[in-house]
Amino acid sequence: LLDNLVLVSIQHLWLLIKLRLFLRSPFVVIGALIMAFIVSPSGGLIFMLIIPILLAIIFVILYFTRKKYQDVQSDLDVVVRRTRENLQGVRVIRAFIKEDNESKDFNNSLNKLASSQKKVNLVSTILNPITYVIINIGIILVVYVGAKQVESQKLLQGDVIALYNYMGQILVEL
Repeated sequence: LLDNLVLVSIQHLWLLIKLRLFLRSPFVVIGALIMAFIVSPSGGLIFMLIIPILLAIIFVILYFTRKKYQDVQSDLDVVVRRTRENLQGVRVIRAFIKEDNESKDFNNSLNKLASSQKKVNLVSTILNPITYVIINIGIILVVYVGAKQVESQKLLQGDVIALYNYMGQILVEL
């Protein structure tokens, strides 16, 4: 009963995370894009360049890590199952002097889990730096174009700051 309750709670947590990701984030990104066009059409074009690049990179990395995360989860399930079996059958294991075999099997399961975790983390660690680089390139472009427009008095300094903040909102959401 407790296992089922924990499983349902974890499933609800994932549902909430997915709802936030797929409902809130697109509205914020689209809203920032619209506001960028309202503040400055040329600033909005920078956003139109940066957002698809970011989305493409995020989806490519998620596509390649999805299967690996499933492998990690199944390896974790094996470790948890072995732990439960060993704890429940500790008397039988001792009676038949199988401690060494069970210990080796458990360590093999842990090593497999660690190996699959390392593989998926290697790919996942690329995501954060790449998104930061792209957003910072977008911020540099916004500040550069904004400075040129402020210099020619087509844009106010506060508008450049607004564009900068909209770019930051996109980074937070993606």
